[in-house]
Amino acid sequence: MKRKAIIFIILLISVLFIFIGFKYYNLYYNDDFYYNKNYNFKFKYPEDWENKVLVDVKNNHDITEIIFYYTGYKTPNDKYQPFFSIRIIEKFDIDIDEYKNFYPEKATIIKKNNDYTMIIFKDLDRALAVEEAIEEYIQLQISNKEIIKRIKFK
Repeated sequence: MKRKAIIFIILLISVLFIFIGFKYYNLYYNDDFYYNKNYNFKFKYPEDWENKVLVDVKNNHDITEIIFYYTGYKTPNDKYQPFFSIRIIEKFDIDIDEYKNFYPEKATIIKKNNDYTMIIFKDLDRALAVEEAIEEYIQLQISNKEIIKRIKFK
């Protein structure tokens, strides 16, 4: 009887891990789009980004940063180059216009409401060292306008 209970618990835990892992994969690493449950939006990847994008979400106090990385090349310090990030600023102790003025060529406001402001941010100062990676990275870049078109709110 004890043995059956232990086997049942092990099976139950295994199924839970499989379910949680599958759900996590679909939430962040779908082949066609990124879906954010907290802010209820999805971003559809360009077709030529297939197998070349990785998404990381970082939370720092009132700012959530969703970073879309180019995975075709790792920098010498073993990091991926970002395509862009979406920064979500939840509290208004930050002057959004001042933030945008500080990063004029890098920041575009996507959405602003009473709860948060969502901004596209591109870090254009980083450089790739391998010429083939540079060419592909440049070809895969999309404009802020195109990013906004690919974002759908539910």
